[in-house]
Amino acid sequence: MAEYKTPENIELGSFFEIAGKSLADAQNTLLSGLNISSNVVLNNADLEVKVTVDSEQGKLMVRPVSSEEIRIGSIDPGLLSTLRISYVSTLEETPLGTVTEAPPASKKEPSQLVEQVLNRKDIQKLVAARGELQVKPTFVAERSRWLVSVEDKSGRVLREIVMPD
Repeated sequence: MAEYKTPENIELGSFFEIAGKSLADAQNTLLSGLNISSNVVLNNADLEVKVTVDSEQGKLMVRPVSSEEIRIGSIDPGLLSTLRISYVSTLEETPLGTVTEAPPASKKEPSQLVEQVLNRKDIQKLVAARGELQVKPTFVAERSRWLVSVEDKSGRVLREIVMPD
């Protein structure tokens, strides 16, 4: 069996920064060539990591722990902390005093998109499995695209679809 080397302790703020950059890189990779802002496609994400916690020179230090380390017994699961991070994207704010052109208006009506989405085979399968769904189109004028969220009755997002105007 190969020996597993665990990462060293890392300051908590640096860990957050690295995790955030990793999420942004992943989104940008998914969207390469689509000319869509990454904060429009994935509006939130949750990350849960098992860590050990320590303090060094007054700084809170964490060390991510793999499930393999727990499985082979090198770390007592009772000594672990769970670090939960929720990322929420926000649209970039235009600085005050900046003049911008008005974004183009949509060529489509939201009702057209709702009908188009509900007629998709994958969405029809979701309707058969989950019952009535809510289709919520949002026009992203800066990109001349629609972001269409398909939600179940409880508001849980089942699909997000990017569609051209």
